Amino acid sequence: MGKTHLTRHELLKQDEFLVTVTGTWEYLQVHAREILLGIGTVAVVVVAVFGISWFMRNRQQVSNEDISNAIQLYSSPLVTDKQRAPLGPNQRIFATAQEKYTKAEQEFARLNRKYSGQVIGETAAYYDAMCKYHLGDASGAVQQLEALTKASGNVETGALAKFALAQIYSAQKNTSQATGLLQQLIDHPTVTVPKVTSMMALAEYYQAINDKNAAIQLYKKIQTEFPSFQIQGEVRSRLLELGSAS
Repeated sequence: MGKTHLTRHELLKQDEFLVTVTGTWEYLQVHAREILLGIGTVAVVVVAVFGISWFMRNRQQVSNEDISNAIQLYSSPLVTDKQRAPLGPNQRIFATAQEKYTKAEQEFARLNRKYSGQVIGETAAYYDAMCKYHLGDASGAVQQLEALTKASGNVETGALAKFALAQIYSAQKNTSQATGLLQQLIDHPTVTVPKVTSMMALAEYYQAINDKNAAIQLYKKIQTEFPSFQIQGEVRSRLLELGSAS
């Protein structure tokens, strides 16, 4: 995977509490792409950090350590990782991704049952679906995420589920589903999935399916609407790849 050019300061404002979560946040900086879906888009990096940031900002509201510990387990490194931050209190080094996501899926499934109908339960359901996807069960992940987008009582969790669905559909080249979901998120942005994130994901998808004109149009719209965002460097690179002057 290529370098995204995104740093902590490019992704979100300083959050004193978040950056003190030893190990987990540092690991996210290095492995943010793999943590959400592993599909390999710049937008995945943004939403992974915004999403986990949103949850961590609201930990006092949900007042439970179970889900925090499970997320740390989910973001644990593998023995083959070349870059590895200090381990968090609930992290360990796994021999394989299969082993890690199997263990994490079991924990998120337990929390989903334990906290059914609560923010914690919905967050667990979201990560449970991500584990299923990592383990090769795309249909199970889609089914669970679709249910979450319809039943979630929390707009932020619902948006994360919708974005994850869009990424899965993008990987499957299901254009109508992927573009439809991303356009919904562009029209109705949230804290976990800001407008620029969805726009970037949609532009990247158009580029991936060789819809050059649509991709250029969106990248240029990002330049116009978000001129101060340091993601502009990535946008310029994308436009150059497409042969468009930036």
